[in-house]
Amino acid sequence: MQIIVSYFIEAIKKFKWSFCKSFLMTLLVSLANLATIIYFRLILNHISTSLTEIIKDLIILCLLLVSTSFINVLWSISLDKFGGEYIAYLVNQCQTSINSTKFENIDSSKIIHTLYNDILNIFRVVGNFIPSLLCSAILIILLLILSTTIDIFISLFLLLSIIVGIMISYISRKIIVESSTSTNEKLKEYHNTLHEYTDKVEYIKTNNLLSYFSNITQTRIANFISSSVKEDKKIYFFSTFTQNYNSLMQFILSILLSLPVYQNSLPNLAFYIILFNFLMSQGQRMELLFQQINRNKICFTNISEIRNLPVQHGSILISDITSIELRNIHFSYPGESKNILNHFSLQLTKGDFALVTGANGIGKTTLFRILLNQYSPTSGEVLINNERLESYNISSYYDCIAYISQHEPTLNTSITKYLEEISHSSVKADTLNQIISKLEMSNLHHIDEGKLSGGEKKKVLLSKLMALEDKVSLILIDEVDSELDSDTKKIYYSLLNHIASKQDKIILVIQHNDTSQLNFNKTISF
Repeated sequence: MQIIVSYFIEAIKKFKWSFCKSFLMTLLVSLANLATIIYFRLILNHISTSLTEIIKDLIILCLLLVSTSFINVLWSISLDKFGGEYIAYLVNQCQTSINSTKFENIDSSKIIHTLYNDILNIFRVVGNFIPSLLCSAILIILLLILSTTIDIFISLFLLLSIIVGIMISYISRKIIVESSTSTNEKLKEYHNTLHEYTDKVEYIKTNNLLSYFSNITQTRIANFISSSVKEDKKIYFFSTFTQNYNSLMQFILSILLSLPVYQNSLPNLAFYIILFNFLMSQGQRMELLFQQINRNKICFTNISEIRNLPVQHGSILISDITSIELRNIHFSYPGESKNILNHFSLQLTKGDFALVTGANGIGKTTLFRILLNQYSPTSGEVLINNERLESYNISSYYDCIAYISQHEPTLNTSITKYLEEISHSSVKADTLNQIISKLEMSNLHHIDEGKLSGGEKKKVLLSKLMALEDKVSLILIDEVDSELDSDTKKIYYSLLNHIASKQDKIILVIQHNDTSQLNFNKTISF
């Protein structure tokens, strides 16, 4: 429960104004409900035989109920806004954390589940369940204070009844859930047996194993029926007991208000019975809300794990990569014992235009992943400008790199927007026109990744290279020339040779096809 409270406090601190508005609406909802009950008591105290007075009272009561409903709507809106703002903040926090850690720390399936399912549950807890719990608590306190102005003894009786009622409701609900779980487990065993039977029916027939499987099936369905009967007894008993508790308390309340000390107490009797039912409903609602909140603890734990992913980079800003050194690198992917890289070392400086060659699966792309700080070596050092890679601010480091992969996704947007987002700056019209003209992309006004051909996608990636050409000092290219037509290949080779001729960058290219068209001055063999 502590983790949930800490998140709720964080939400209040981050979005004070939204919380204040929702809290004021919570108070207003509580007061509106209180006003309705107070007016109902006033009606009971001056019951009139006048039709006009009765109609007037009913109209006012209806107006109060309508107003209360309207206030409830406004309250729900304010809660959704408060919860929505906080959820948007949490998602941003998670994305920042994911972006700041390495791939080896990322469980994609869990992250998707957390950011889709768990985040919705957190939204309900922070934006609805806790405020609703608070509203019910405020309302119960106000109503109990109101009842003390009428009779302190009856008020104490109501308080005790509510406490006991909540305890009974909690125990009952807990037993019902446990009983249902036990029965479902037996049903699951029977279900699994049926699956096994249907999957192996041919095997069972040819080997005369029907009696064996029939015995197992009969045993498990008998276990299910036995468990169901046993647990249903508990469910029916506690469900009935909970329902009868309210009737019993109302009966005791009626007896108390029939005592001589409460002469002419019919209005009070009616009021207290209505008040008791309302308080009990609010108390049971609180208990249910508390259980719902408690059941969602795992969601807060999951979101905390993502927010607290290890940050594996430093604070040193970098604007230019002048040298790269890998010292005695060993590397294996998480969960695998076999090393992809063993005793691997490499030195590169500005002006190096290197071909990375070797068989598939031998470590070429892994080298890129290490240089991109996606994975950490098992042992060894990666030095950039003679500083450990982990020492650099990762965002400034990536600003120095153009990475183009054959499997790289693109943004579904206009070509202009794509290049601006990729380069983190506006693209001049003449530059854009030059890129489009050179790559013959005039038909690609809008990039739709799902509709791009292989060649079109590669042209988009080449446009990225052209847009980043003057902004980066390290270029990593992973088999971009596949699926390019001959004309586009010429453009690609010419562009890459032109960039390399400036001698102001480090360029690494993974390529299996014809390499004679590129003016490499270094080869990295695996």
